Amino acid sequence: MKSIQEDDIKDKTDEIFKEALRLVKPVIERDFRPCNLDKHLETVLYDLSYKSAIKVLRNERYIRLEIGVFYASELARSLSKRYGKDFCHYLKMALDNAWIEGYTWNR
Repeated sequence: MKSIQEDDIKDKTDEIFKEALRLVKPVIERDFRPCNLDKHLETVLYDLSYKSAIKVLRNERYIRLEIGVFYASELARSLSKRYGKDFCHYLKMALDNAWIEGYTWNR
């Protein structure tokens, strides 16, 4: 197994996190910010960026975090329409129940 330095993990985490934020910015502004969940999403994305950085540095695979964010947002929207509950309720549920991580890691 490849030896990984903590500085390398931090640098790669920051790189992945910034890129993920750039890619999901429209979704954050449209969905998460109006629900006051943008900071919660950023925390989740940073944690997932850290896990992804370790995988990348071990030459395993790159994890596309933005796909999980898009999935969680659209699933929350669909459930909101289907059951007539508040969209923000399902978006918070997505963050609290690791829908982003579950979808991202299973692809």
